[in-house]
Amino acid sequence: MTGKESPVSQVTIRILPRWYQTWWAYLIYIVVLVGAVYIARVIFIWYSKRKKEAFIAAMKQEFHEMGANTRLEFFAGVSNEFYSPLAFIQNSSDKILSDPALDGNIRKYISQIQNNANQLRSFICDLNELHSLEAGDRKQMVAYL
Repeated sequence: MTGKESPVSQVTIRILPRWYQTWWAYLIYIVVLVGAVYIARVIFIWYSKRKKEAFIAAMKQEFHEMGANTRLEFFAGVSNEFYSPLAFIQNSSDKILSDPALDGNIRKYISQIQNNANQLRSFICDLNELHSLEAGDRKQMVAYL
């Protein structure tokens, strides 16, 4: 109303980007992304190593059990192979010892053969017992002396 014109002023308004669009935010995004990738890699390596160790332990256990079973089966087979000839030796020595006209020296040697055959038969019976205990066919009984 006064008729005078006011001077022209110029104001510069600078609009800053939002906080999530700043270079600091982008830097934080990159650091978080790299950290997440690193943590995921460490977890993956740890999981893979744990899985591999579990697999190796299972294979060792299986190999150990397989080896023990193979040994027991071998001893059981060998003991059964010895069992029949020992029975023949014992029966033959019993027949020889039943002869009253047998010389004393021969009787002594045949008695030794029979004693050794009895010891070997006892050992074979122990092997068979061990095999049946290991296989779980029999329950172990403990006697106190």
